Amino acid sequence: MICPNCGSAEISPLVNRCELCGFVPEGVVAVEAPHSEVIDDLARQELAEQFRLDTFLGRGAATAVYVARAEHSNRPIVVKVLPRPADRADLDERFRRAIEAVAALEHPHIVPVFDSGCTDHLYWYSMEHISGRSLRNFLLQRGAMDLKGCLRVISQIASGLDYAHRRGIVHGALKPENILVDGDGWVHLCDLLVTRVLEPPAPPVRPPEPVAEGEPAVPRPAVARPPYAAPEDLWTPSADQYALAVVVIECLTGGPVGEPLDNTTEAQLRASLPDVPRHVVQAIQRALSPKPMDRFTGVLDFVASLQGHAAPAPEVRASSRSSTVVLRQTDWKPPTAPLRWRLLKIGAVVVPLLLIVLWQRPRIARLFRPGSGHPELVSLQPLPSATPRTPPPQPRPNLPAKPSLPGMDEPARLFVNASPWGQLYVDGQLVGNTPRANIMLLSGPHVIRVLREGYQPYEKMISAQPGELVRLTDIVLVPHQ
Repeated sequence: MICPNCGSAEISPLVNRCELCGFVPEGVVAVEAPHSEVIDDLARQELAEQFRLDTFLGRGAATAVYVARAEHSNRPIVVKVLPRPADRADLDERFRRAIEAVAALEHPHIVPVFDSGCTDHLYWYSMEHISGRSLRNFLLQRGAMDLKGCLRVISQIASGLDYAHRRGIVHGALKPENILVDGDGWVHLCDLLVTRVLEPPAPPVRPPEPVAEGEPAVPRPAVARPPYAAPEDLWTPSADQYALAVVVIECLTGGPVGEPLDNTTEAQLRASLPDVPRHVVQAIQRALSPKPMDRFTGVLDFVASLQGHAAPAPEVRASSRSSTVVLRQTDWKPPTAPLRWRLLKIGAVVVPLLLIVLWQRPRIARLFRPGSGHPELVSLQPLPSATPRTPPPQPRPNLPAKPSLPGMDEPARLFVNASPWGQLYVDGQLVGNTPRANIMLLSGPHVIRVLREGYQPYEKMISAQPGELVRLTDIVLVPHQ
């Protein structure tokens, strides 16, 4: 959170102290934060057996990031280290479970997590090395984006967030510092879930101290809220959507947002975004709503509204027995019956038929036996013929096996992302819904198609070279007029 005393620096969740003015929140015990030189020495000493730390990339409020190489591999990776408080034994299990959940994610817009662990004084986890820069540095160097460039970045972020949300994982700390942009414009999310699980528990709220009659009450300083934090302060996909809306504003203005925007009116947003279409301002205002139920159903619906498409309204179904309201997406499909129930239904039909056949087996055999005395049955014995029978076919000679091609070419890899999502076809074969990554292609021409109901089909001919990495990440499906 932002320091309520100076209002400038952020209080680290691991050291519980403002690095600028030294303020400590009430009810929280401050932990001495190691200096950059100290944490660097600790990392190089305690991680010497696992990694060779080559380059110091930077540090945050209580973190340090390195480009390193594992002892068993020469491939460069990124290692992030955080202080391990001695009085917080509960963090070990929370950190381990968070890293395991994030490491299971496989998405082209989420930085893969390889390994993690802890030492006497540090937590650490390793990630894939992305050759690029953070979105914060990108905006500082290039300034504000145009609407097309902003939508290209936001659609990739939303694609990764939606993938994580559908698997029960939220980011919890979405901001430009945790978004990486590589040299090809490909966007990657990092530090999912980790920052929030290491936060200390909130201090208990104490009632105000009584004052003497006639003396004015001294109000407590309000605890400042980071601009990316939703007012409900919960780990939910809706809170990630709120933070994504703040990132949209920063991409369009080129500068950081200094205060929460949940009470900002449409007129105030239009004043800060004068060259942005009205439907974009309205979509941002809806995503910044103070109440989560007033926001979009998901981040993909938010992006669709930014692009000018009408986001599908959730179906509202009220129960007659209570005041509970059930929200259901319009593209929801009822779940199919479990496999065991389908097998039981099939068995209930097949087993009786088999029992009847086995019970009537002697009678059936007598009916079809030649000369059984049943004139209505025709004998199945062949009739004699005056014409000579054709000799049986001779076995074909063994043909030599087809020689294998020497030196098969290395396949190309295809990455496809479309906004909104659609069904991906490669050479007429359905591959699945976008985004899709690491699709193996043989060298040569291929036809790529993306289809979605209500939108014009997208089609492109590509030529894949051996070992080439083909990326189609700027696909925007246009609705039918």
